[in-house]
Amino acid sequence: METEHTSVESLSETILRLQGERQSLRTEGAAGEGLERNRQNLVHLHQELGRALIERHRSKFVRHAAA
Repeated sequence: METEHTSVESLSETILRLQGERQSLRTEGAAGEGLERNRQNLVHLHQELGRALIERHRSKFVRHAAA
């Protein structure tokens, strides 16, 4: 399904952006609060990405098994 693909791709792009922000925060010597907020966002997005990938592959498996 195209929306699943878009969701997985969108989540991956957002994760890459946040990882870049984290590197910048570290380079700039950011306070712990900013790094912690970034970490929490990354954790949340990684969980969402995992769910989206599982759903994508589960859907393919279910369609294949039903055929």
